Amino acid sequence: MPSGEARPEERRARKRFRRAILEWLAVHLFGGLLLPLLLRSWRTEYDDAQDLLGATRGGEQFIFVFWHNRQVPLIAPYRTARVPVKALISRHGDGEIIARIIRKYGIGTVRGSSTRGGVVALRRMVRESRDVHLCITPDGPLGPRYRFQGGAVLLASLSQRPIIGLTWSADRAWQFTSWDRFLLPKPFARIRFRASQPVRVPRPLSDGQLEEFRLLLEKRLSGLTAELDRQMGREVDPLLEA
Repeated sequence: MPSGEARPEERRARKRFRRAILEWLAVHLFGGLLLPLLLRSWRTEYDDAQDLLGATRGGEQFIFVFWHNRQVPLIAPYRTARVPVKALISRHGDGEIIARIIRKYGIGTVRGSSTRGGVVALRRMVRESRDVHLCITPDGPLGPRYRFQGGAVLLASLSQRPIIGLTWSADRAWQFTSWDRFLLPKPFARIRFRASQPVRVPRPLSDGQLEEFRLLLEKRLSGLTAELDRQMGREVDPLLEA
């Protein structure tokens, strides 16, 4: 090996060190310091707050679904509702960072995937969240963006929990270049939240019914998101209207 060239184990150690630094900054600087300041500065509006809060406090457990690029501001309605919630967080990639941040705000986690591991994994998720609502990003963790995956539909069928779609838009936000085009409202942004009507998925579920409900839920959540983006003066992503 030429002198001055790092050995493979040294390169791996440096990569782990850089990763640890980035995780610390994300969890403690952003999640612990900057995010609370952002939450306090945002001006939030709830188009259907009373209906949603009434549903979550009525004793029935729901599955809340929202697009991967619109996760962070949904901490705000959770803090308003004050109901027990666990978010399904993938073991893939940055899942640990997300899990550590949301735990700071009292949101529990179920680690796993609604698409990997089949019915056994989905049943485990139901057991681990028996007394709480579940939150899922149906196009995560790797996309495609705004494409509803079938795992959330299967989970709703197995658990017999209704699915409610949640979305939001803001009058000004940063948009990142990640696969999901992640959105983060700027300080003092005006954010409008909206929820869909609950959808109940039957059990047992045929392949045809799974696809039918997948398309229905994708269309509803995409439609709500596109409508809010127009109202807030944002350019609508063509994928929301595909």
